[in-house]
Amino acid sequence: MRREIKWACVFLLFSGIDVLVAWLFTGSVKEALYGIRICAFFYVVFFVIRSCAQHRRCRYIREFAKSGGDSGLEKLMPPESRLEREYQDALRALKTEMDELYSEKRRQEKANNEYYTLWIHQIKTPIAAMRLLIQSKERGESRGRMEQELFAIEQYAQMALHYLHLQGEDSDLVLKEHELSAIVKRAVRKHSVVFIEKKLTMNFEEFSCSVITDDKWFEIMMEQIISNSAKYTVRGEVHIYMKEGNQLIVADTGIGIRKEDLPRIFDRGFTGFNGRQDQCSTGIGLYLASQIAKKLGVCLTVKSEVNQGTEFCVSFENDIRSSMCGNELP
Repeated sequence: MRREIKWACVFLLFSGIDVLVAWLFTGSVKEALYGIRICAFFYVVFFVIRSCAQHRRCRYIREFAKSGGDSGLEKLMPPESRLEREYQDALRALKTEMDELYSEKRRQEKANNEYYTLWIHQIKTPIAAMRLLIQSKERGESRGRMEQELFAIEQYAQMALHYLHLQGEDSDLVLKEHELSAIVKRAVRKHSVVFIEKKLTMNFEEFSCSVITDDKWFEIMMEQIISNSAKYTVRGEVHIYMKEGNQLIVADTGIGIRKEDLPRIFDRGFTGFNGRQDQCSTGIGLYLASQIAKKLGVCLTVKSEVNQGTEFCVSFENDIRSSMCGNELP
């Protein structure tokens, strides 16, 4: 628009000069005004055509910007001026640099994932050796404590591996029909060392329920929930049962969660008051559980009161369940 205004000002300037010259030499401006009218007509036609073309170009650029450049810079309209050509060349150079940076970032992420995956698998060897040494010792208080700490190391290593897989491209789900209670029991068994050492009661109410899910990822999600319940329960029990046919409940009698911490309990890296007191919390476990829940299409919620305990609820929505759930008859 500014360019058109400049051209209009130039046109008016030369028109004024034309009228002035005609008046000085002939004493009449009639002939000059006739020529100005003809020039003005052609200028208006030129202005309308150019404005329509500029409007089309601006609309194309806006649509191109909205698409994020996915259509490719090669589809840009041909430049109309040297300045526009320079802009397009600069844009292509920036796009090439951005693509190179993105590729380098992807290569770096892949290298990091490969390194940490290798490290996690390598650390399993000394962990297994430590477990064999512990098993060779006589049962006692020190052995139980060592087993619990070894289990914690294993859990942290596994958590890092699961986190990398969840963030990467190898987290595709394999959905099949599985017995829900069998998955939950496997997750519970892995934490038996913690329950024994802390003298906690595991109250598992038997139920029969088939669900369509990925058993590996569902088990990992349950491990994080059970681990959190056991970690913050000093005495008492962890109670697992089905509620209303489609809600899997994990309730504990632990220290509970502060009301102001509840909205952020599933945020990555958030430890809350309890985590800061514990000083060993990573803030990754429940975040991992919430992300897995989203992938599996289930709803993970939590209710808690300080010194009253915490209740995690996994709600199964419509198509995830393949049969009715209920308590088994004795």
